[in-house]
Amino acid sequence: MNQDLRTHLERSATRVATAFAAAPEDLARAYAPGKWTARQVLLHIVDVESVFHDRLKRALADAKPLYWGIDPERWTARLIYPERSLAIAAGLFAAQRMALDELLSAVTEPEWERAGIHSEYGRLTLRDLATRVAGHANHHLDQVEAALAGRTWTPGT
Repeated sequence: MNQDLRTHLERSATRVATAFAAAPEDLARAYAPGKWTARQVLLHIVDVESVFHDRLKRALADAKPLYWGIDPERWTARLIYPERSLAIAAGLFAAQRMALDELLSAVTEPEWERAGIHSEYGRLTLRDLATRVAGHANHHLDQVEAALAGRTWTPGT
């Protein structure tokens, strides 16, 4: 695995772990009026991390895999975010990242170009998927960190 990608993944994993350690009252704050709370965003990150892990395995193992998009709003509404254990979610995220590192460390250069078709975005290679993993977490961690600091997050800040 490319060292830049590994570093990117490690940094976002550290940021996630730090965010999960925040006080419950801080996690209850939204990053902007009418938007998700820091808790909801963290659980979204964990859920999507699981989806990415599945897609990466499919890209490596399957011929012409299909990757189905998700509806984040529906997942947040239906997957019991208010009741879910943050300790379990934090452990799941950490385990997913360790498994991802193990898996991607064994990828050969030609395998990075293995591809599947996403239901919304079209063709995505293993490299595209791996790059999106850390990018997704970092994007949402900016929202979480704004909420934890009591600031409003807007795109591009």
